[in-house]
Amino acid sequence: MFAASDNGSVSAVIWDSQQPQQKVSNRPFYSRIVPATPAPSLEVSVSNLKPARYRLKVYRTGFRSNDAYSAYLDIGTPKDLTPAQLEHLNMLTRDLPETDRVVRVRERGSYKLSLPMRSNDVVLVTLERMEERSALPTNRVHDAEGDRR
Repeated sequence: MFAASDNGSVSAVIWDSQQPQQKVSNRPFYSRIVPATPAPSLEVSVSNLKPARYRLKVYRTGFRSNDAYSAYLDIGTPKDLTPAQLEHLNMLTRDLPETDRVVRVRERGSYKLSLPMRSNDVVLVTLERMEERSALPTNRVHDAEGDRR
């Protein structure tokens, strides 16, 4: 894991790297679908935050998450892609967050998050402090323990 903070915001890149069991060299092995396997969930804990509302975003890359290569294998690895195939593959890699919500950090200044993981997932977690005027209505805010408020 790599983590950094700047101006009250925090970012962390977290990954689960597992070498697959393979009896052949890389080219034939990775020319077929290699599904992810479950990995232990990750408990992320951030401390020393100022009490405020934060925008939490979680981005994931891995098997079937921002994963054009598996979809390319699914369509038979054509030498030339049709415009529709290319558009479909591009849509799969838009780097959209799988989580995007407002959370509230209370007086103790900590936030905890549990992330499900799979083999070879790479996850980016960002917590960006929000200005009060841009905060969402209270019914869309989660407190530091994830409870909806």
